[in-house]
Amino acid sequence: MSVTFYIADNKKEIQDAEYGVYLEDELHDYLWEKEKGKSYELELLINLDPYEHKQFNIHEVKRLKRICEIILRDYKEPCVIEFGEKLHNLCIEALNRSKLVFAFGD
Repeated sequence: MSVTFYIADNKKEIQDAEYGVYLEDELHDYLWEKEKGKSYELELLINLDPYEHKQFNIHEVKRLKRICEIILRDYKEPCVIEFGEKLHNLCIEALNRSKLVFAFGD
């Protein structure tokens, strides 16, 4: 089950969202295996439940942005880098527009 991140102010607004960033289940599992027990830094991302929905407040969006920076610094795999760049850009856009980020499991 993948998770899709959207920029919005509320759940209703997600239907009109311009685009989303996908965290495929294989990539989520990979990051979880690599990071579990290592550090607190990536927990917000790797502990997402793919069967649930999560609303990230502004503080958490800033943390997600930092997580992406850590991913881009520490990982070399193209699929991880691509995801990290896309989610980083989404977080920057959300912060610039003073919006929230939502994660929806499929």
